[in-house]
This record gives sequence, structure tokens and C-alpha cells, in this order.
Amino acid sequence: MTEYIIAIITAITSFIGAYVASSLAMKNKKQEQYFAEKKRIYYELATILPDVEKFLAQSDYMDGTEGNCGAENKISIMKIQLEDAESRKQKLIGQTDVTKESMHDVDTEINNLQYKIKRHEEYLTQMRQLKDKIDKFELEGNRNLLRIFASTNVWNSYVRFNVALDNEYLCNIGVKKEDITYHINDLIAYMRMDLSGGCQ
Repeated sequence: MTEYIIAIITAITSFIGAYVASSLAMKNKKQEQYFAEKKRIYYELATILPDVEKFLAQSDYMDGTEGNCGAENKISIMKIQLEDAESRKQKLIGQTDVTKESMHDVDTEINNLQYKIKRHEEYLTQMRQLKDKIDKFELEGNRNLLRIFASTNVWNSYVRFNVALDNEYLCNIGVKKEDITYHINDLIAYMRMDLSGGCQ
């Protein structure tokens, strides 16, 4: 009878041991899958973030005379300003009492406007490409996955980056290049910390 009890206890103990081992293995596998998905989402996000060294913002070349409208509208405003400056230059050329200083001022204004228009066209191209990448990232469901898998710090940094980017692009009031590059660097740092296990 004792042998039967020992055999039953051994069988139960073996079953419990096997169950605990398989549960731990499943838990480890789920954790590995969770980490792999988090890593994939972070990699996707990192590939769309602009290079902070090459990132172009309106604060790099705008001086505030272009109006407080959205970035798309500023080209037409600056072109009108350029036409006006060129028209004033033509009027000055026809006058006999024109000073070198007044002619120099108009030439400087024309050169500055041409430079700003060229830089703004580059900015708009870069910004459209970046916004297309972000839209594609989010339309593929990665925003929701990021919300699920990202740490609080990573998610908050992503939201702050998008808000700063939109504010700089849509109204350009108070948002400078440094603000956006700060959020990019912050986001990358938090992703690294999270993947190394040090982020909340």
C-alpha cells in the first residue's frame, strides 16, 4: 500500500513539476515575443525619424517677416515680397538721385528673399517626405502597436515630437529647430533605455 501512495505522490509531483516548467517556458516565450515586437516597432520608428544634423526648420532661415501662416502659404507670400522688391529696384534704377545705400538695401532684400524661398522649398520637400513617412507608419497600425508596447516615456516623447513638428509646420510660433531635435534625441534615448530594461 505504501508503494502505491509513493507512486501516486511521485506521479503528482512529476505532473506539477512538468506543468510549472511548461508554464514558465510559455511565459518566457511570451516575454520574448513581446520584446521582439517592441523592438520591431522601435526600429520602424527610428527609421522614420530625421537626422538631427540634417533636419531643416523654418527657424534656420526665417526672420518673422513672412507672416504667421502655415508653411505651405509662406512661399506665395515671399514671392509677392520678392516681386515688390524687384519692382522697387526698377523704379530706383530710373531715378537720378538714387543713393548707393538705398540700392544696396533693395539688392540685399532681394537676395535675402531669394535665399529664403530656395531654403523654404527645400524645407517643404523635406517636411512632406517626413510627414509621408509618419503617416505611413501610423496607417500601417504602428501607432496603436506603439501605444501598446512602448514605455510611458517613449509614448509621451513620440506624442511631444509630433505636436512640436505640427506646431512648427502649421504656425511656426515659438517652435524652433532646437525644440524638435530635443524631442527626437529624447525619443531615441528613451527607446534605447527601454530596450535595455531601464525605462518606465
